[in-house]
Amino acid sequence: YTIVSVVMDDGQLINKESAEVAVALRHHGKLGELNVQRSFDWIKNTSQRLSMVLQKIISCTSAHQHWRVRLELVSLSGYLLAKCSKSLEECTGSFLGALVGAINDEEASVREKSNRVLKEIAVSSQANNCQAFTDLLSENLHGLSSSLPQLMRTADDQQKFFVLSVYLGYLKVLGSQVAVMLNSAVHLKR
Repeated sequence: YTIVSVVMDDGQLINKESAEVAVALRHHGKLGELNVQRSFDWIKNTSQRLSMVLQKIISCTSAHQHWRVRLELVSLSGYLLAKCSKSLEECTGSFLGALVGAINDEEASVREKSNRVLKEIAVSSQANNCQAFTDLLSENLHGLSSSLPQLMRTADDQQKFFVLSVYLGYLKVLGSQVAVMLNSAVHLKR
């Protein structure tokens, strides 16, 4: 995941200086051919491709039997949320879902790391006066609440346990804001 952050780091998003360097490198023959212009189209296309792979990784590893795999998933989610939240915006909900799901993990180190990462994200979003963190958590909880009956009918026992664990994690993280979300017009309509 370090390679992904090097390529998709929010600090690497296109700016004047990088555009000037790209123009200068075009005149250097073979070296200029290796340079990638990080235009908005390139970022969007690369983000879409990476999001498919990352979401597949998250879905395969979030309920994995071995705790070290789940711990690495928490590390991946926290690291990429910290470094690439703007460029990998499509994955933010999946990363948060993986972190929230790990709050109730049976392994203490996974629980502790997940709690620590979520607190760091909450603090940084509050420092930036950003309501997106709680909005995204509320949106994810709403989506999970809507699909919960179907998941309980069709999933096997291990998946049911994981889904309920994730649901409990959302309730823990959102705390008193759950009442506001549950009383929203959209949720009451369903």
